[in-house]
Amino acid sequence: ITLQLQVYTVFQTISDRKIRVAVVGCGRISDSHFQAIEKHHKDIQLIGVCDTDENRRTRVSSKYNVVAPSSTNSE
Repeated sequence: ITLQLQVYTVFQTISDRKIRVAVVGCGRISDSHFQAIEKHHKDIQLIGVCDTDENRRTRVSSKYNVVAPSSTNSE
């Protein structure tokens, strides 16, 4: 006896606006995230970055025009 299970999930495509994202942590792995955000800039808006290292936070904020960088994830 073979049992087949089909799961259907319906997601509505967001097409009327950009998806707003923030990146928590601006270390090495974040470069991949920033590249993906740049690649999909027509669909994604980077609205925030957070890092405890002020130099990294400032560098990334300037490069990607983030207005309100944060040093903690509670801000």
